[in-house]
Amino acid sequence: MKFNRFILTVVAASMPLSATMVQAVVMAGTVQLDALNGIYPGSTAGNPSGGGEFTAYTSQNFAQYYSLSATYQGGFETFCTEVGEDFTPNNWGGPTYNYSLGFLTQPIAGGGIGSDTALSAGTAWLYYQFADGNLNNFAYAYGSARETDSSLLQAAIWALQGGQSYTAGGYASLASTAANHIYYLAAIAALGGTAQADSAYTGTAVELLQLWDGTTPAQNQLVLTGSSWSVPDGGFTMAMLGMGLIGIFFFRSVRGKTA
Repeated sequence: MKFNRFILTVVAASMPLSATMVQAVVMAGTVQLDALNGIYPGSTAGNPSGGGEFTAYTSQNFAQYYSLSATYQGGFETFCTEVGEDFTPNNWGGPTYNYSLGFLTQPIAGGGIGSDTALSAGTAWLYYQFADGNLNNFAYAYGSARETDSSLLQAAIWALQGGQSYTAGGYASLASTAANHIYYLAAIAALGGTAQADSAYTGTAVELLQLWDGTTPAQNQLVLTGSSWSVPDGGFTMAMLGMGLIGIFFFRSVRGKTA
């Protein structure tokens, strides 16, 4: 991954995807991503490549859905979800990227670590808590503590996206022990277990910005889309409703026979 300072122009799109092509791109907006400036730059002199927190500036106002502690000068803070896909920063002469909103890291056919992986419930939960300003034990104040916590959060996100790790740019020790991190464990606890945290996210509060250079996939980023967080109940509510209706029917039936 290339995570030095970059200005990345992205065109928002809603488009059906296939393993071989991208269709019907609908231009909807642009975004600039900055990895050197901001609250915690994902790329620093000591960490010239890798993941981490960086700032996104979009023409669509996604920033309105974020806590002030997860924004910076009109932009919002985000993290990447793949270690096997790259993008070239715009100020390095990189291309203009298209993006679609979705819940699967492209390409559909795979081809890179973290690709063809559904956005997990654990990743979505962690990012929502972070972006909402309510991630426990996260140091939101600017400084070295935030840098450390952002690195731990990035490692937890990679671990929840198919058990990924990244060994470049100073992330080896963080990623290799991601299962012991407080954020990784927090997601498991909040969602009721490892299987639930690893399962595909079925809500709408968090999505992926799926980046494309023509039909070539690039790095995916996390974004809030404005919906409130809700925890899927695995059909429990519908089951309880069904039981209630059965109870009403039974009660009326018995009452009718008694009468």
